[in-house]
Amino acid sequence: MIMFKTENMDKCIYDRKKEESVEKWRMIQNLSGRATTGLQLHMRASTETNYCTSHLTENFCTASPPKLRTGCGPGHIARYLRDIGLAKVFGLDLSPAMVEQARKLNADLSFKVGNVMALDLVDASLGGIVAFYAIVNIPPNLLPTVFREMCRVLKPGGRLLLTFHIGDEIVQPTEFLGQPTSMQFFFFQPATITKQLEAAGFTVEDVVERGPYAPEVEYQSRRAYIFAAKAE
Repeated sequence: MIMFKTENMDKCIYDRKKEESVEKWRMIQNLSGRATTGLQLHMRASTETNYCTSHLTENFCTASPPKLRTGCGPGHIARYLRDIGLAKVFGLDLSPAMVEQARKLNADLSFKVGNVMALDLVDASLGGIVAFYAIVNIPPNLLPTVFREMCRVLKPGGRLLLTFHIGDEIVQPTEFLGQPTSMQFFFFQPATITKQLEAAGFTVEDVVERGPYAPEVEYQSRRAYIFAAKAE
């Protein structure tokens, strides 16, 4: 998740808020720590070959204030955004091990362990948010909380770029990046997410869909990119 700051750099958190989700979040955190190296290599390849993602992100960012924050993983998106000229970039991730890796790979950027369901930010403090697949492990019933939080911390007119897998299924692989897992990956329909964003206070400006890249680059699913803005 990427956030554009209006003034000072603050922090945001991506973690669990509902008691029923505690075990799930712990499992995601532990898996991320064990799979850090594999995810680092995979994300690097994806960023370098994913022209659509790069093109859309650049267009979004150049139309917004050059103050930004990003969800990190191993830091590939934060680094990419910094490299295209966005000066204030920092990242967050649920996994301390992932944050540690991101810091090692990008010593000149700031990364924090964090949580998207209870953002540690004051109201209207951000100019924009880019959330790349930040909702893929969040159950549908919790998405309204996430979107309300995003809207709360954005200033009026602040921008959102949200990406996710298109579909109705729940994918539950037994293995992820060489590690056993019982983690669930949720797919969503763009029309459903659009309605939820609008209910949270966003105006949806555009929805872009694309097919998957090669199997060695990414999972074979259709992807959605939703561009939205907080109402003035």
